[in-house]
Amino acid sequence: APVQLAALRLLTTLREEFGLRDLSNKELTWFLLGLVLRLQHKGAIYHPFLDAYIADGGRTYILNRQAYLPAFAPSTPAPVMLTDATRHTGFDTLHGHWYQNWCKRTLGRQQLLPQNCESDLYRLVLDALAEAGVVKAIRAGKNTVWCLHPDKLYLSADTATLTTDGQRSTLCVPARMAAELVGLPALEHSDHGVYQLQPRARHWLSRLYRQGRIQRVMAAEHTGLLDSEDRQLIEQDFIKADKPWSPNLLSATPTLEMGINIGALSSVLLCSVPPTQANYLQRIGRAGRRDGNAFSLTLAAGRAHDLYFYAQPEQMMAGRIDAPGVFLNASAVIERQLVAYCMDRWVASGIDDSAMPRTLRPVLDHVQKGNLKSFPYNFIAFCQREALPILEEFLGLFGNDLHERTRQYLRHVLLGGDDSIESLELQLVKRLTELVKERERLSSRIDALKRHVDKLERQPQDEVLQQEINEARQERSGLQAIKRRIN
Repeated sequence: APVQLAALRLLTTLREEFGLRDLSNKELTWFLLGLVLRLQHKGAIYHPFLDAYIADGGRTYILNRQAYLPAFAPSTPAPVMLTDATRHTGFDTLHGHWYQNWCKRTLGRQQLLPQNCESDLYRLVLDALAEAGVVKAIRAGKNTVWCLHPDKLYLSADTATLTTDGQRSTLCVPARMAAELVGLPALEHSDHGVYQLQPRARHWLSRLYRQGRIQRVMAAEHTGLLDSEDRQLIEQDFIKADKPWSPNLLSATPTLEMGINIGALSSVLLCSVPPTQANYLQRIGRAGRRDGNAFSLTLAAGRAHDLYFYAQPEQMMAGRIDAPGVFLNASAVIERQLVAYCMDRWVASGIDDSAMPRTLRPVLDHVQKGNLKSFPYNFIAFCQREALPILEEFLGLFGNDLHERTRQYLRHVLLGGDDSIESLELQLVKRLTELVKERERLSSRIDALKRHVDKLERQPQDEVLQQEINEARQERSGLQAIKRRIN
């Protein structure tokens, strides 16, 4: 093993140059293994991602600038490397208490160490470990930083546990290393014991993980805020469940209430009492479709509605279900239906595919340029030309259910004639014109931010300026996303 080879190379040098005549190979190997385990426990493992972090002295704000990794919170342990600097706020130093104490507890157990030799000794040892490929030495300004080389690390599921007297200190190591570490002084400087092999405990939780059928919870969100494509992928992945990472738990808004096929559910948890009995049955009815059996749990919040049904649950579970309905004489509702009917009639008249663009961008371009032959103006022209027959057919669908006031309102929407009611033409062009102005405003702001970033990048860089550049880029990216959604 690399550590043992480094020990053989160092043994003669330490005996002759540091006067450690009685130093044994086993003691030196313990010293090296303890040093390596210390670096491992402190997270001192090299990765190219950490180059800037090491060069900047271990300040975590460098790590937080990487968008593809979670941010380091103030209390999150960060990698602690080893450095030969006299003082350091982020890294361990060779003069640190643990490293000085470790020398005395391993190399100085049977003999006296030369005074103030620890720093020189560690440099010699770390150079030997670097030559063996165990550690990597990195220059950071005037100092050297050491960390473990990832090529010499490995994962093992076959582990053994070593503990000191009273189990004050515990060490979990690969089973093949356990015998070599028996007798090693405790790595915790407050514990003066040595490690002994601990028999493997037959804990019920250990048996469960080794023999039980464990299924990991893979959660996913299902909300109306997701893009249609992403939502469909989640639904299909949940239904098929053909991969280990397929979601088996969905955190959903009432979108699942709207007739979506979500496959077989075994359990449903409602975080509040639904507003009506129909909503309740619709939501819990998602479960148990395979065999009629399901577990349904409803949590009652502290508001009056939930507490009422908590006291009388049968009113929700077996109460009267009102048929859904709509107030026909609500002008906002019936007006939208009239616009949809006009669109249906226009499409049925035999328009070609080019009459209506698939995206909003060309529509806004037509409005901005005043192109009267393209959408929406071709649709408006059709509505003006066929207004009377369309209105008669639409009103005829409702018989006598519409009030006369509602009928007059719809006439003014389609035919005009009342300044207090905006016509279909005015509403459509007005709304599209607002979107055109919003798009122009966004484009102007995006261009201004681009010029601002270019100007900042030409200046001497520091931490504050880089933060300002990042914020400007983020704002510009957000505005570009809004503009894409409009288009």
